Amino acid sequence: YTKTQKCLVELQKANFDVYDTSSYFRVMDESSRLSLTETGTWTGPNDIKEYVDFVLSDLFNIHNPISDRTIDLMSATDDDCVVLTHTMTKVRVDKKFNPEGKCYITPNHTSIHYSVKDGFKVKSITVFYPKPALNLLFGDHFNTNEVRD
Repeated sequence: YTKTQKCLVELQKANFDVYDTSSYFRVMDESSRLSLTETGTWTGPNDIKEYVDFVLSDLFNIHNPISDRTIDLMSATDDDCVVLTHTMTKVRVDKKFNPEGKCYITPNHTSIHYSVKDGFKVKSITVFYPKPALNLLFGDHFNTNEVRD
């Protein structure tokens, strides 16, 4: 395999999906981290799972991709790879926090840095949502004592 082929083959073999937390302990270790550019960093599979479980929680009635996910290989070496994924996501916050029941469509970009040296291992994930989407969610809808607790 070329470096590019190896990166893409290992990603496909791993069948890694950021939203499938059941794979985290197989493909991550305690040094793996997830960063949401505007809010913080979570380290290790347990903490990363906690963040993703929040995104998948019942605080959201809808959190679905509405476009095909594209994957672009950004970097390939003998040991490490970086891919950038893009999708459009439809989000609706639970009516308790969104009485109007509005849906939002927002781009989601995720950078995944992984090792292929000794099998597939996630080193870091960086998730990016546009600032207006984050302000709407965390500034308007979730800026309550109930959510903060």
